[in-house]
Amino acid sequence: MQTKIFEIFIPMYPVAKARARVTKKGFAYTPKKTKLAETEIKYFILQKKPILFERELPLKAEFVFQFKKPKSAPKYRLFPTVKPDCSNFLKLAEDAMNGVCYVDDCQLVDISVKKFYSDCEGIYIKLSPLF
Repeated sequence: MQTKIFEIFIPMYPVAKARARVTKKGFAYTPKKTKLAETEIKYFILQKKPILFERELPLKAEFVFQFKKPKSAPKYRLFPTVKPDCSNFLKLAEDAMNGVCYVDDCQLVDISVKKFYSDCEGIYIKLSPLF
């Protein structure tokens, strides 16, 4: 039996999920930058014809967020130990993949997340069944 694996590199600057905003009238909305980033991730994934993993299938996921090193960062620093943190980048990517790669991100039960400096800016994602 062949294991299904979905793997993609998305060449975009990683964006962290912003908190929902509320208007003076009490309506909640998602910030524009967050919506645009989710749309861009979905676009790249749909171009690759993703696997839609079944609802009951527990998934293992690997997310790597790569950033160009700012000139102000010391040469010896390999990792961006500044805000935003990994969990905010992860949440945006997970939400963008809902209904595209899996039914819901609650299927992700084993997750690896990294962020580091690289010459190539983007998001690497790998999904596979846990078993």
